[in-house]
Amino acid sequence: MKTIVISITLFMILAFAVNVQADRMDFGLGFTAAEQSLWGGGPSGGFSASGSTPGPIGVWWDIGASSGTVSGQFNGNFSVDHAASLAAPGYTSLSMSYVGDNGGGFLKSDLGAWASLGINVFVDMPWPIPNINWHPTVFSEDYGLNIHENFTPQIGAQVSGQDNFSAYDLSVGAFGVGAGLSFDVLQTDHFIPMGISGLMKYELAGGTDFGMAEFMIGESGEVNVDAYLDQGGTWNFSFLDLSLDNEFYAMFGLGLTPYIDYIKPAIIKLKLLARERFRCLVV
Repeated sequence: MKTIVISITLFMILAFAVNVQADRMDFGLGFTAAEQSLWGGGPSGGFSASGSTPGPIGVWWDIGASSGTVSGQFNGNFSVDHAASLAAPGYTSLSMSYVGDNGGGFLKSDLGAWASLGINVFVDMPWPIPNINWHPTVFSEDYGLNIHENFTPQIGAQVSGQDNFSAYDLSVGAFGVGAGLSFDVLQTDHFIPMGISGLMKYELAGGTDFGMAEFMIGESGEVNVDAYLDQGGTWNFSFLDLSLDNEFYAMFGLGLTPYIDYIKPAIIKLKLLARERFRCLVV
């Protein structure tokens, strides 16, 4: 929990008016998301895609990921403009604003994934010759998608980062038939800071009177909050439970292009295109 304290003095002078004095206070305010699961936990985290082309000669694939982490930083300056003193009881307005530090934010994720590709060969042979049923793996590899995006924090401004892995023209031939598959995986991270929320508490020093007000600094980067001070003395203002309301999600675009080449008597190429998109929302 982050807490910031300022004070306003209210003078109870009835014989003559006291000029209102303005004051401004600035505080460094940062939010950190420690390294955590990219999937938000749970047994269903990750993505995967597997399948094969039809027919006696074809291609099969098994592609996916189940491990990954994400972390981030959002640093800036929290300012409070307020009256340093008041002449009489009544309402006072405090203006709060937030400006991100230049280059004060980053979004980082690391994903571990796998890809296995192979061919299917099935030939129905006459009795008593055994049928040919062959499923060799022609490509198997672990790979990583790593994103590190630096930015200047701004409430309401979406931050995105990308990385991709591609493998093309993975093919094999058998019995006058060639089969292969091209594929690519694209990961896009999205981070949306929607606002800074908190509580403003004001209480009379040495007394028991106090008040509370919720606030949210939105896309404009500033907000005004009123407080009613009904007694003379020094009022202490505390800003409690300051938090960055945000949304993060990762999207995966998977492109698969399996193909089969029948070499004899003529070359005929069949292309089957499959594209899938996955979205992982971390709350």
